Amino acid sequence: MVVDDHPIWRDAVVRDLAEAGFSVVATADGVAAARRRAAVVHPDVVVMDMRLSDGDGARATAEVLAVSPASRLSRCCLGRTTPAASSRSSKRAAAAAAGSS
Repeated sequence: MVVDDHPIWRDAVVRDLAEAGFSVVATADGVAAARRRAAVVHPDVVVMDMRLSDGDGARATAEVLAVSPASRLSRCCLGRTTPAASSRSSKRAAAAAAGSS
């Protein structure tokens, strides 16, 4: 599953994964959509943008893992961000993933 609120980036990641031989079972444009779709498809892997329009990737990670605990997440930080903001998001995502075990 690919989660990104920018359609151009989301579509590009889906295309690249498909070209590499991966099946993308769902896409989502934000936290709420990621939770809904993960609850239905239970993806093996989720490629997660850490900056979403309706929340951040750390929150989305926690939401996805709440409904699909076996999913594994890969985070992506597209666009410009400060090292401090990226570090905070990384720590929140790690804490969310650790809390789901």
